[in-house]
Order: sequence, then structure tokens, then C-alpha cells
Amino acid sequence: MSDFLIDGMLRASYKEPGAALTARARHRRVQLPCVPDLSRYEDLLRDLRHQQAVAFPDLEDFLVDLDLAGKRPKTLYGYTREIAPLLRSHPGKRFDEFTPDDVKQELHRKPRASRHITRSIYNVWFTWGVEEDRLDKSPMGKVPRIKAPHARPKNIFTEAERDLLEASPSPDGQLWVLLFGAGLRRGEARHLQRRHIDLDRARLMVVDGKGGKDRVVGLPRVVMQAVADLDLLERLAPQDHLWYRPRYPVGDKRRRTDPVGDTTFEQEDKKI
Repeated sequence: MSDFLIDGMLRASYKEPGAALTARARHRRVQLPCVPDLSRYEDLLRDLRHQQAVAFPDLEDFLVDLDLAGKRPKTLYGYTREIAPLLRSHPGKRFDEFTPDDVKQELHRKPRASRHITRSIYNVWFTWGVEEDRLDKSPMGKVPRIKAPHARPKNIFTEAERDLLEASPSPDGQLWVLLFGAGLRRGEARHLQRRHIDLDRARLMVVDGKGGKDRVVGLPRVVMQAVADLDLLERLAPQDHLWYRPRYPVGDKRRRTDPVGDTTFEQEDKKI
């Protein structure tokens, strides 16, 4: 078969995008610049500059102690993320050289809604420094206390909204019944497995919930019925996670083998 015929067949079978098949479109595509855009590389690497700061070893030791105290990786990451800008702003300062003005300036750069969180983390770090005899005095004593802003409740559903969500097609309706009836947090729901629910005793075990704690939740009859429906319609195995990946059909192991990601859970939440 000639190259001409092969080329014609490929063009005929290629439907998307149609405009790219025209001679003019191909000409424009050839003229596109192919120079890599490196303008964002500095932004991507900037977050690591704090590791070169003089006080960074003190931050590392602080994180080690937090880890030994049982703090979760997410907490360690949050502390690093909040303290890192202070080190980047003063890379040449030792741990004992930070002043109240240094802290105030860094807090001033933060959004108002999160300043109280950053101040609290700074306070924990400098208090640790005093307890470890690395500092004579914490600079936080002269940093104004910041009140937490009034938090507006999020994702509060009315009774009518709850009824609509619980009436969603299977399996989403049953999952909404379970979420509302058991009072689960998003992370607890994502990691919930069928083996954590005991229908004979009408209870649900939350494993490694908020703060790494476990708890037992009593289940009302409507939630037990929803779980029984999921057992029948979704053919759940003990190791299956209740929240699922919609792109896989019922019976596919990939549908519920691993917990869904937080972003996937939120997207499905909004879709429903």
C-alpha cells in the first residue's frame, strides 16, 4: 500500500479535532514556537530555599520531636509550610536571632483569615526552643494575639436538600444516607471499608479518625438498610471501600479497592 493511500486513510479515520486536518491548520501548527517556557521554574523551586537558611536545622529538630510525639505527617507538613516563609525572609538569622518585628512582618503578609493559625504555629516552635534551651526567651511575648475570625458554616444542608440527596440513584443515595446518618467526616468516609460496619450489632467503627482516634458509632435502621442495599447492588467485599470510583463498573476490583482521593470525593460531592 502506498504512502499516499495510508495517509488518506489516516485522515479519513481521524475525526477530532477537525480543524487540525486542514492545510492552513497544519501550517500554523508547524510555525508554533517550541521553546520551553522556564518562567515558572523559579516559583517551583522557591519553596525549598528555606532549607538553606541558618535556622533550618532547628526546624528539622523541631519536626523530629513532633514526629516522636505522635503528630501526623499532615501536621508536620503544615508546620513546615507555615514556618518556611519566615526562614526564607531571614536566611542568615540564627534561631535565637529572630525578633518580634520579624514575626509581625511575616504575619502581616498572611491573609487575615489564617494569621491566627500561623501565629499559633510560630508560638509552638519558639516555645519548644525555650524548653530545649536553644532560646533564652521567645519573641512571641511581644507579638499581638490574633483572634480567630468567625467561621461561616460550610456544607450545611437543609432538610429538603438532605431528602433530595438521599433520594439520589444508587449507590449515591445510600452513601448520602450513611454520611448523614453516621455523622462521618469526609476523610472518615473516604477510608471507610465494609468490614468496619457491623449490621448485626448496628454499629460502625471509625478507624484512625480525626486526631488519629478510633470511635464507635451507633447506626439507625435507615442507615443499616442503606448498607444492606449496597451489599446487594454493589456486591461489596469486606475490604471494599464504601465510596467508589465512578469510572469503573460494579464488580471491577478497582472500583473500591483503594480509598478515593480527597479531590475525587469533593468532585463527586458537587456533581451529586
